[in-house]
Amino acid sequence: MEYFDTRILGRYSYECRRDRCRKEESRYKLDELTNRRCQIVKSIMEEKSRLEKEPSDDIAESIRKHMRYLDEEQEDIEARISEVVGNNASIEDKILRSGKGYRDVD
Repeated sequence: MEYFDTRILGRYSYECRRDRCRKEESRYKLDELTNRRCQIVKSIMEEKSRLEKEPSDDIAESIRKHMRYLDEEQEDIEARISEVVGNNASIEDKILRSGKGYRDVD
């Protein structure tokens, strides 16, 4: 009987560690994606600032082209963030709870 209990406890411990690793992996991935999104948003703001200085037509077109690329990258990153959040209930719950005016509704 003791051997059976030990196997069950071992299996339980393994499953808990595996779930914890998945959660940590999701959080790490979310951190990476949100950091990358911040970098992209900063680059977009810098390009807008350059465009406001009324550069020559060639340079302005180059800036606009780069901004289009950055906009596409931002959309891609945001979709991947949504995917990570949607696949992890604990992260989604933390985000919802962190919002202003959050309250449990029973």
